Amino acid sequence: SAQVRNEKPPRTFENSGFGIRILRTIGKFDLGLSYLYTYNTLPTVDSALFKGDGFRSISSMEDFSGFFQGINPASLKDLDITYRYRRMNVWGAEMETTWRSLGIRAELAYFHKLSFANQQGSLVEKDLFHYVIGVDRTWGENLYTNLQFSQQIVADYEELFWQKKITNALTGTIRKELILGFLIPEIYFYWNTTDGDYYINPFITYKYSDHISLMGGAYFLGGSR
Repeated sequence: SAQVRNEKPPRTFENSGFGIRILRTIGKFDLGLSYLYTYNTLPTVDSALFKGDGFRSISSMEDFSGFFQGINPASLKDLDITYRYRRMNVWGAEMETTWRSLGIRAELAYFHKLSFANQQGSLVEKDLFHYVIGVDRTWGENLYTNLQFSQQIVADYEELFWQKKITNALTGTIRKELILGFLIPEIYFYWNTTDGDYYINPFITYKYSDHISLMGGAYFLGGSR
């Protein structure tokens, strides 16, 4: 099989991340601004090296489209691929307020030069905007509901390996406290309206005491293949 190396950044001060968040209340609005300098949690191909017949090497910024052509599957042991985690800058803004019995919130994140793989397998850097708008309400006897719409937009788009130019999704939560809060059934759902993928996560929590809780649930997944 191929040799795959996942190069995680050394745990040194130079590889640290940092962030800042500023919050302020103006009238009925809770507002916030934030910045985060960190590593992308998804690694990307940094280089590939084939040491068998037809020796070849390539870096992440080059065209991968023809790299694997002519490589015998039996020679994959001579293939060396290195993944690397890359830095990213994230700016954010948030808002929260109430209107009658509804809680209303909105968040916006801007990812600067996020790494993607294009259809040729090459590394490209694109800016990504991701915003979320949500409402929640508590009904009657501790019945909580939450619904959120989110959208991701890739700037300067080209055909990417897994990311579309615009991705829309809906998420929601329904939770009810029973028996004075000792028993809490809950259901969470996610629906990617762009691809049609979804999952539903029902679960229940039983609070045996202040320090012991028992939880159980399941995931139901579906969508396009």
